[in-house]
Amino acid sequence: MKKIKILHIAYTLNLGGAETNLFNLVTAFGKGATEQHHVAYSSGGEIEARFLAGGVPVFKFAGSSHKVKSPFTLLIVARLWAYIMRNKIDIVHTHAFSGHVWGGLAAKLAGRKVVEHVHDGRYHDPADYSRRQGGFTQAHYVKYFCWLSDAVVVLTRQNVEYIRNNRLHRTNKVWHIMNGIPPMKKPDSAETKQRIRKNLRLPPDAFIITTLSRMAPEKNIELIIRIAPLVKNRIPLALFIVAGNGPQLNRYRSIVAKETGNCVRFTGYCEKTAELLAASDVFILPSLLELHSIALLEAMNMGLPVIISRDVGSNGDIITNGHDGFLLDPYDDEAWQRTIIDLWENPSLRAKMGETAKELCGREFDIASTAARFEKLYEHILKR
Repeated sequence: MKKIKILHIAYTLNLGGAETNLFNLVTAFGKGATEQHHVAYSSGGEIEARFLAGGVPVFKFAGSSHKVKSPFTLLIVARLWAYIMRNKIDIVHTHAFSGHVWGGLAAKLAGRKVVEHVHDGRYHDPADYSRRQGGFTQAHYVKYFCWLSDAVVVLTRQNVEYIRNNRLHRTNKVWHIMNGIPPMKKPDSAETKQRIRKNLRLPPDAFIITTLSRMAPEKNIELIIRIAPLVKNRIPLALFIVAGNGPQLNRYRSIVAKETGNCVRFTGYCEKTAELLAASDVFILPSLLELHSIALLEAMNMGLPVIISRDVGSNGDIITNGHDGFLLDPYDDEAWQRTIIDLWENPSLRAKMGETAKELCGREFDIASTAARFEKLYEHILKR
């Protein structure tokens, strides 16, 4: 049987949720898959190395990052069209808006199908997106490129409703497929956890509250900076670990150096996120904007109790408040402070909530199940 050839197009392969999801998805199909997957991108980073190590065919179509309105667009489209034709690609699967424009145009010129996979704010109300400090700046282009898609994959019900209310796509083109992750091994004993802490140079007796996030305004990291000293007043051994890169990293480090003492630690890029989660006691993510956080799934899969923002992205579709996590108002500092202290005071609640979250993640968000849904989608649009 002839394998379906898929070309995934990303904007970059730097470390981020969309890029991590792309790597998880491509590697989940495995050697026995009915597809062969290629990856095209404009500039590389941490995720690029993972694809190269895994032997995935990659194509770097530009030497640096470009915008849709850049004069390089015509050259990029031509390069992608040539790659599609040369490698007999059947479906172009896009993972960024610029990649959707470039890849979609190249695919249509080549007579191929297009899957538009949405990891950004293109199908979010622009006024609300701006209020939540979102950084998507190409919203005014979106309606002009809807015609490129044979199928649209969204991560939240909010996206589905926005598309329907604004009549951007026919209902039968929209697929709601949430992210998945591979299984992660939870520490099997307190001794294992202590060994991991020692390897990461973390205090053995600290109560560690961890965040994995891009350092950007919409991630609401300043809430952590504000509440950390207050939490430490009640929990003397509290330590907030904030891992991730981004444009605001140096600014946040400067604020912490002046105001919070030693209770917040910004690590920058963290390669050993699984180990960091294994060494932690609680995971928090106070985002003002989110779609379907990979970091959240990783924390749940590691058996951590999670505290995340209410009415943000797919958070409410995943978590039942008080059962397998906490959903809090991202503008209410006191609620976050109080919930962290409650979890510290109740070790049995932490353990129970972490186990419930782990069971939910394994049941609903296994990457193999996500890959199977995409296999059905590919077959569906080719038959159409």
